[in-house]
Amino acid sequence: MATTSAVSATNWHPDTGDTYHLTNNLANLNLRSEDFTGSNQVLVGNSAGLQISQIGSSILTPLKTPFVLKQILLVPKIQKNLIYVQQFCSDNLVFFEFHDRFFLIKDYSGKILHHGTFKDGLCSLSNLSDTLPPHAFTVV
Repeated sequence: MATTSAVSATNWHPDTGDTYHLTNNLANLNLRSEDFTGSNQVLVGNSAGLQISQIGSSILTPLKTPFVLKQILLVPKIQKNLIYVQQFCSDNLVFFEFHDRFFLIKDYSGKILHHGTFKDGLCSLSNLSDTLPPHAFTVV
């Protein structure tokens, strides 16, 4: 995605390749630290280093189940809000199940908390719904 102006994404995208949750929007941090003064940067696909300006946390409440996001890095030049799947699962005691056209978030008992679909190759927590798509099923 190329742009000359800042992009303020509202969707959160699960990503298994991240090591932190990332956002470009200060409003996505409910609790935030002082300005980040470290020299660490986030390295992106083209090996560019993007500055981190703050660290914070938040609670996502897309529908019925609130999800905790701890250690979100505010990176003003990042293009998408990204969720570090491993940390998300650990902090919320859930797991993701990825399928060809949809994904599920389940608790450890196997209860489906949310599901969403893929759009343009990305899954998004904004696409969550309380009902399963017609082709989804659980094997007992």
